[in-house]
Amino acid sequence: MSIDDPTADAAPQRIVIDDPSPAGIAGAIGRMIRAGELVPGDRLPTVRHLAAQLGVSPATVSHGWKALARSGLVISRGRSGTFVAARAGVDVARASRTATMARTHGSIGLDLSKGSPDPELLPELAAALANVAKRAATTSYHDHPVVPELGELLRTRWPSKAQALTVVDGALDAVARSLQAVTTYGDRVIVEDPTFPQFLDLLEGLGLQHVAVPIDPHGPDPAAFAQAVSQ
Repeated sequence: MSIDDPTADAAPQRIVIDDPSPAGIAGAIGRMIRAGELVPGDRLPTVRHLAAQLGVSPATVSHGWKALARSGLVISRGRSGTFVAARAGVDVARASRTATMARTHGSIGLDLSKGSPDPELLPELAAALANVAKRAATTSYHDHPVVPELGELLRTRWPSKAQALTVVDGALDAVARSLQAVTTYGDRVIVEDPTFPQFLDLLEGLGLQHVAVPIDPHGPDPAAFAQAVSQ
């Protein structure tokens, strides 16, 4: 849906919002700011005007505006309105989806949403850790982050030539670093459904919108994946 604000000092561009949820509204505005369609100083439509055009409550639009303000993309000037801020920054907010989803529900004995392996399935590590302790030396922040022997092993066995190696603290850390490097506020990210709740928290905190793609034993549904890519 394209939105025009009739007020004289409103942003002259038409605002296209396909998803009238708070995240969808914030994402649409964020993408316009990133693309330069909205520039610092542009006035956004009023909450009531945009709510009326989208057919949602003013509170819905207000929540979207607040998400943009937390990320540093817009600034409120009281009765004068809400404007695109001079500097767009991302403030990673702490989400609570993990806390509400990954917990015991009634008679469920094993919550797979936590993503943690059953301790009974893990090998005994005492002997291996004891050997590590004997060889371990005090390290420094100035040391190279990759153990030389490990780096050489990866370079010789990796299926393609790597420009550099990065050590991360698990899969979630790797995903977070990758998203921070290649995405900006309002981008859409394809996510398998069902997925790890922490991934959804991470996307929400970075101001990204997730596009759910169902999976089966063979992987993502091809038709749904193709549709998500085309969005």
